Amino acid sequence: AYTHAFAQNTQFRTSKKPPPGFEDLAEPQETVVDLYLAGQFLDGFDIIYTPDSIQFLNPQAVIDAVPEIRDKAVVADALSKELPPNAHLLCGPLNKGDCGRLEPEIVGVIFDLDNFRADFFINPFFLEVRSPDLLKFLPDSDADYSILQNISGAFSQTDSEARVFNFNGITNLSHKEKNLRISNSISKDETDNSGKLIISEIVGQQDKNGVMLKAGMFRTRSASPIGSEDVLGLGAGYSRDTRLDLQQGFGSQLQVFLPVASEVQLLKDGRIVSTKFYPAGNQIIDTSGLPDGAYNVTLKIRENTGRTREVERFYSKSMEIPPAGEPVWSVEAGLLRDQGQQDVGVPAFTTQPMLRAASRWRLRDTLALGAGITASPGDPFVDFESFYQTRLLKYRQSFVFGTEGVFGLSGNMTLQAQPFSGNVGFTMVDGTPQRSTNAFTPLPAPFKQANLNLSYDLRGIDLGFRANWRESDSDDESWSFGPDIRVSLLTRPPYRIEFVGNSTMSQDETLTRFGIEFSFLDARTNASVNLGGSYDQSRRPTTSSEDGFDPIVEGNASHQFGDPQGHEFGVNTSFRGEGDERQLQLGGDYESQYGKIDVNSLFNRNDNSSSRTLSSNFDMNVVSNGRFIAIGGRERREAAIVVDIRGEPEGAPFDILVNQTVNSRSAVGKTVVIPVNTFQTHTVSIAASGRELLSYPEEIHELTLYPGNVVHLTWDVAQVIVIFGKLLDPGGAPIMNGYITNSADGNVPIERGGFFQTEFTGLPETIDVTIRGDGNCRAALPKKVEKISGFIVLEDDLTCMPEG
Repeated sequence: AYTHAFAQNTQFRTSKKPPPGFEDLAEPQETVVDLYLAGQFLDGFDIIYTPDSIQFLNPQAVIDAVPEIRDKAVVADALSKELPPNAHLLCGPLNKGDCGRLEPEIVGVIFDLDNFRADFFINPFFLEVRSPDLLKFLPDSDADYSILQNISGAFSQTDSEARVFNFNGITNLSHKEKNLRISNSISKDETDNSGKLIISEIVGQQDKNGVMLKAGMFRTRSASPIGSEDVLGLGAGYSRDTRLDLQQGFGSQLQVFLPVASEVQLLKDGRIVSTKFYPAGNQIIDTSGLPDGAYNVTLKIRENTGRTREVERFYSKSMEIPPAGEPVWSVEAGLLRDQGQQDVGVPAFTTQPMLRAASRWRLRDTLALGAGITASPGDPFVDFESFYQTRLLKYRQSFVFGTEGVFGLSGNMTLQAQPFSGNVGFTMVDGTPQRSTNAFTPLPAPFKQANLNLSYDLRGIDLGFRANWRESDSDDESWSFGPDIRVSLLTRPPYRIEFVGNSTMSQDETLTRFGIEFSFLDARTNASVNLGGSYDQSRRPTTSSEDGFDPIVEGNASHQFGDPQGHEFGVNTSFRGEGDERQLQLGGDYESQYGKIDVNSLFNRNDNSSSRTLSSNFDMNVVSNGRFIAIGGRERREAAIVVDIRGEPEGAPFDILVNQTVNSRSAVGKTVVIPVNTFQTHTVSIAASGRELLSYPEEIHELTLYPGNVVHLTWDVAQVIVIFGKLLDPGGAPIMNGYITNSADGNVPIERGGFFQTEFTGLPETIDVTIRGDGNCRAALPKKVEKISGFIVLEDDLTCMPEG
């Protein structure tokens, strides 16, 4: 047994003085220390240390190892002085709390003498801010010389009126990023005996690296209440289309300091918008996935040390607010169009020049201001605009001032405060001359107008109110206002039942409508029936109703048919009956790889008369790159990709994927035109959609397309045929010590007994064999073989004859 006895008055005291015999440890010591920043090794650096301090012998070497330092002189001065070692912040078994962290005024270290390691810390103020690694500009075009011609038309014939039609053409001739656009139409209305040609635009344009240049006959940009003008001239401006970073740039910057490399989740309304890993330092978070608006977001930060924290920030994004330090600008100049010329052929232009220059810039994340000038000699117009955005409000206002008292004012405010939303707008123009003269004015004829729209969502009950007012020199004052309501009575997909109603009071009438709407909606069928009535309080008694009430019965139905080849057929009908008015519409549409067309017939009848109207619309594209011509396209776009699938077996079905989504269906032996958006990089690939075994390049093409660009892609397809049989040598013995050399799978060994089963790309004429130690031989396939779903079973054995 051991007994420990201590004096009752014994006291223990710490001392900074070393014990006798260890005095040298308190003297300054020189060594090399491994320096780390945010967990990353920088290098070894010479230091002098004592139990109370650490000092770098070459501060500049430390600064050179950290390129993110932005105020190097201040940091160098701090590094040249003695720094406390902060050994109490070292992490260990007895210190697992808030260790390993330091927030210095400028710089600081945590020195681990036992391991000759120091962790280096810098105040975030002295570090550069790192932006997300985003491409700034759209890559160069992947197209060469191209022609894209869009042709569309409309036709209408009514019993009592002459036939009218309008054919529109938009021609794009392009090379790389340069484009010549020609817009024209041939039309005939009720007063014409023959069609007339109108050319509305001939303009050459180039958009590249954020700048747009154009020249020719075009319409200038408009900015409410300033209208656009037809000019023959030049233009230049800031181009959003060729910038890839503006989804980030048009938003406010979310900056966060990360002491170590971390994963950052960006959340809006509790939902993850993006997840990305960032290195240590001052980081600007990638916000390109966030929508327009002003709202709070949450940054959930998970450090590589395991610590997790959340930061809430206010965020604002709007295409109306330019990126910080990058004003949006445009300049257009040219000769004004002759307003007295008839609208036919190529427009004539006066000798009167016009200049329009404007710019808009960001004052802060939620506010933008703009100014511009629109002028002709002696007639300058100056305009100012502002845009402001908060969590609940968006407000836009503009003023225009001209000579001799001409001015314009426009304002619009939108409020979003769920479940309430509203919009109010006002526009006024005064003092402008009549547009029929050649007197220059960028403003329309004098008028005043205002509008108000309110809505409230009350858990399945949508309430609304609308009001409009307009007054001008040429028209009488007009106004209207009234409420509307929509109540969901049953929602059980694909069925829905709703009560709908609205009331409108205007300078001419007071009308109330209401009804019960039954609807059915699935992937291909849409149908609805509305049973209700209308009450016209201002109407005099008629034969249909003595009290102003008329029953209403209306409905519509449509159905789409399709086939695997991509043909889409649609039929639709609608009817309406109100009082003595009857209306019936019948129609159909067809859409394929070559374009689309629709035909509609409308029948109207009342107690005094009846009429019929037949109408049709069509749309198609013709594209070429000088080496081929193709027709087709389901949509109207200003760029196209032509996919040509060649080979065998003809008719084998394929899906064409654009941007990893099935866009069109095609088949071997067919050419498909796919209209796509311009100023975008698209990925294009194909995938077999049938049962055949096929061999084709599984490549993904990346194509950057500008206006007018056409790119032709070709895939060569071959059927994969599986052949099962038996190989014999010339003496009739099975070949066993050999392999087939012309198989799609490379060298395939022949099995015991001479049997083989292997794949071939297409039907081979022979089967080539190499026999180990005995040379090569070749077995001819029968001229007629039975192929079932890509498989061939040879009933007769094949004899392999030596080559030569």
